[in-house]
Amino acid sequence: IGLLQEESFAIVPLYSPRRSLGVIIADHFVTNEEITPLQIHSLENFASQASLAIEHYHLHTSMEDKINELEKQQDMLIEAERYSAVGHMAAQLAHNIRNPITSIGGTARLLAKKTDDPKQLKFLRMMVREAEKIEDTLEDIFNFISTIELEKKEVFLSSLLEKSLMLFYTAMQHQTIKYELILPENETPLLLDPDLIQQGLVHLMRNGVEAMPDGGRLSIRVEQDENNKTTEIIIQDTGRGIKDSTLFFATDPFVTTKISGTGMGLTMVKRIIKDHGGTLQIQQRISGGTRIIVGLTE
Repeated sequence: IGLLQEESFAIVPLYSPRRSLGVIIADHFVTNEEITPLQIHSLENFASQASLAIEHYHLHTSMEDKINELEKQQDMLIEAERYSAVGHMAAQLAHNIRNPITSIGGTARLLAKKTDDPKQLKFLRMMVREAEKIEDTLEDIFNFISTIELEKKEVFLSSLLEKSLMLFYTAMQHQTIKYELILPENETPLLLDPDLIQQGLVHLMRNGVEAMPDGGRLSIRVEQDENNKTTEIIIQDTGRGIKDSTLFFATDPFVTTKISGTGMGLTMVKRIIKDHGGTLQIQQRISGGTRIIVGLTE
């Protein structure tokens, strides 16, 4: 009565067999006429149809949510099965190759120390280099299939980013790459495994530097939203970028555009970030180059 400023009004419930949905309140503010039983009956019929429409909407929305969740779980299951198959195959392959290639590389190194013949040294050093490439590939495979246990600590991203960036200082000078590191004024520490996160950041920076052999710009920016307790690390380069045909599969195992790459780097980065409950986005920049967005939550 206080809200409507009317002494006469009708209230009709909105309901379904499962729950109450609300009420319809009606008055005759315009005509000031008495509300008749016929009008109340009409209002009840309208409320019944409205309740049915509202319930159908809720059912439709609930069904959409369930379908989306099922599709998401299906995608996760397919990805898990694919990674499991790749992991099983990689473990068998790495186990069978590791000992022979270590022996070959070790023998080549030993023979290289015992000869001064330029021709023999040339071929032995080539054997050592190629063996080291295979050993690096095997190391990436073992890192991928091994179980990672996080050792989380409260750390500031600024410290990890500065340390990681300095690893490429000489390379960036040699390639005439300009860089910038933009950090929030009031940075909030995050609970994460500093060694693993730094491993991921180093790989992403290396990709950016290697994509600009003739110079360019590497930009690293950290954005924190205190309200949503989210942090984004945006790494951008002005390099060659990733082809659209490759972009979708960029984090898949053994996918690489590098001549000497193993194709496991971005897969490992994705795994590290996923283990932290974060997200990894890889985008093409309109002006050229690649944008990487790492999303983390407190």
